[in-house]
Amino acid sequence: MEYFQDMTQEEASRVLEWLGIPPMRGGAKVAGIQNTMVVDDAAGAGKDISDSVTGWSLSTPRGAQDITGLTKNAIERLLLLSDGQLTINGIFEATTAAGDATDAHEVFKTIGSDADGSLRTVVLTLALAGGAPVSNDPELTMEMVLTDYSISRGNDGALTYTATLQLASGTAPTWGVKT
Repeated sequence: MEYFQDMTQEEASRVLEWLGIPPMRGGAKVAGIQNTMVVDDAAGAGKDISDSVTGWSLSTPRGAQDITGLTKNAIERLLLLSDGQLTINGIFEATTAAGDATDAHEVFKTIGSDADGSLRTVVLTLALAGGAPVSNDPELTMEMVLTDYSISRGNDGALTYTATLQLASGTAPTWGVKT
């Protein structure tokens, strides 16, 4: 054991490679301190609602079908279709000037107004350096349908919203990088 403690990182990697153990891969751990969230309004114009968003939750699950035959000792699964769901939580802001670029209520209030009125392009960018997102930071763009927009008043008087969007385009969610 002491032998490995005296090795450099490079030497230890070579020994692990020689033993057939793949090297550990990984980047720096980061916090989700600053992100940007751009969501289309009903007219299809992207609006940066980041200032009113207090939290979000993203899920990109895949369906799985059990294809286990009677002769197997363990379960076999086949991956099926991809999906995506985004839940956005925030502070309710209704401005007197309609169309304020940071007003999430202006973006979400048209839910269900017509068949296409709830379709939205969502761009979520994660800032890895701790500041505002820059080139090459992870970015996810999805065509989604707005399925729920709820406004709540807490006992303390806080007025908040929750918006739920689900994948609508038939295109699997795929992370890219900010250009």
